[in-house]
Amino acid sequence: MNKKILVVGAGASQTNAIRHAVNLGYELYSIDQDPCAPGFKYSKNFLVGDIKNSDFLISAAKDFQIDGITSFSTDVPVVSIAEAASALCLPSISINQAKLSVNKYLQRKMLIDFEISSPRFKTFHTLSDGMNALDEIKHPAVIKPIDSSGSRGVRFSSNVFETNSSYCEEALSISPTNTGLIESFIDGPEIAVDGFVSNGRVYILCICDKRRSEPPHLLDLELTFPSSIPEANLQEIRLMATRIMQASKIQNSPFHIEVIVSKDGPVLVEFAARGAGFNVFDRIIPYVASLDTVHLQIKQCLGEPIKLNKISQKAAYLYFISSEQDGVIKSIKGIENIQNIKEIAKIKLFYKEGDQVKKLSSGSDRIGYILSLSDNIDYCKKAIILAKQYLNLEIN
Repeated sequence: MNKKILVVGAGASQTNAIRHAVNLGYELYSIDQDPCAPGFKYSKNFLVGDIKNSDFLISAAKDFQIDGITSFSTDVPVVSIAEAASALCLPSISINQAKLSVNKYLQRKMLIDFEISSPRFKTFHTLSDGMNALDEIKHPAVIKPIDSSGSRGVRFSSNVFETNSSYCEEALSISPTNTGLIESFIDGPEIAVDGFVSNGRVYILCICDKRRSEPPHLLDLELTFPSSIPEANLQEIRLMATRIMQASKIQNSPFHIEVIVSKDGPVLVEFAARGAGFNVFDRIIPYVASLDTVHLQIKQCLGEPIKLNKISQKAAYLYFISSEQDGVIKSIKGIENIQNIKEIAKIKLFYKEGDQVKKLSSGSDRIGYILSLSDNIDYCKKAIILAKQYLNLEIN
């Protein structure tokens, strides 16, 4: 193919996609602020620097003489990529669309304009404003930064002054723009919708169920594909996802949408112009939907048309490994037994014996995950149950 692609971010979450792109025949270049980023190993060349700095991206793109610029499954460089692509006249979503995709406040405003169901919300820039906003929104509520990733700083708010005060302060400290968001808590199961937008058409590849941790953190513990909710609800969700992407005007991009299925219908949590992380985009969806998502995204970053053939609906189960306490991993046992389970496609640990781990409070605290793939969701579930029995993590 001899097309040169600059991948922004070469961490563990991007490595599989980078390796696959190289196997497809593309010439891959990458940048990351970590000099030991694992994706560098598969890149023809790389540079170390700030992936949020569009000037650095522009300089790297010129040095490598690339044909397209992209990033897989992360929010962090979405805006800088759009800025760099605009300056270099390369295919990309617009800068405004990129900002919309990473800013929860802008998304809430858009939903109001297009009469799409959304929680009540207020923004705040100071602690006192945050506490006043909580009084106005009423409890239960969710406090979060408007522009963080990985669920950092997202907290369920009960009516406890000291706790809510610390949550507001945390949201402000994490937000790059020092802005927090308070929104009404919507009760109900959470689902995720993944797909592509291509030349104005919205393609929904899959919808999965999510099991979340208990408040205050509300983090994903498990994902199951396909969703088990009733077809009538799925139809509403597909319609909402299509309306959201059309309203956003985002073009030629993968998307990831999170929705709460409330008693009154689906309510948007947030959406993003990227694929889902933890190998969902580059490994699970290709299996479940029988489509090469990495190749599709690369073609879009080159301005080439994509064609989505018949979308299948196979099964997958993703279980996140986490700790119930802060501590040090003393021993890890059972990995070989887990790997020998027929339906287990992958077990990935981000930590090793001797490493410090934290009680789950953000996505970065996850110790790892176990992935099961099959044509039948019941086989996936049985495999994960057995894997959890084999896994023995001793944390002191």
